[in-house]
Amino acid sequence: MTDRKGPVELVMIEFPGNQFNGNVAPTFFDMVDKGLIRVIDLVVASKDADGTISVLEIEDLDDELSEALQKLTEEEDGLLSEEDLLELAAELPENWTALMILFENTWVGEFAEAVRESGGRVVLDERIPRPLVEEARAAVIAAAESV
Repeated sequence: MTDRKGPVELVMIEFPGNQFNGNVAPTFFDMVDKGLIRVIDLVVASKDADGTISVLEIEDLDDELSEALQKLTEEEDGLLSEEDLLELAAELPENWTALMILFENTWVGEFAEAVRESGGRVVLDERIPRPLVEEARAAVIAAAESV
C-alpha cells in the first residue's frame, strides 16, 4: 500500500439516461498528469429502467479504455467492496449511470506536509459542497443589494 499523504475521497458523478460518454476523461487525465490527484479505484455503475444494477470495474470496460485507466489506478483490496458499490448504485435513478472514483488529493498532502515541516498543524479539513457555497454567495449578494 502506498504511503498516504493526502485525504482520500470517493466521488460519485451521475449521468442521466445512461449517457456516460467519457467526455470528462481529458480533464480527469489532466488532473492525474499534474499530480493533483492519485486514482486508487474507478468504477462505472448503471441502473436500467427495470431497476437492474450493473457495476463495471476497470477490467470490465472496453479494452482500450480499460488499459488506459488501469495505468492510473493502484488497486488496493478492501477499500471499496462490492457491497459498498452496490449500495451506492442503488441510489441511482432508473436509466442513469454513475462514475465512482476513489482518489487521493495529493496536492493537499503536499501542502499539509509543508505546514507540518514549518511547525504548524492542520486543525480543520472540511469540504463544503458547491451548492451550499452558491447559496451563501447568493444570500450575501441579496443582503448587499437590499441595503
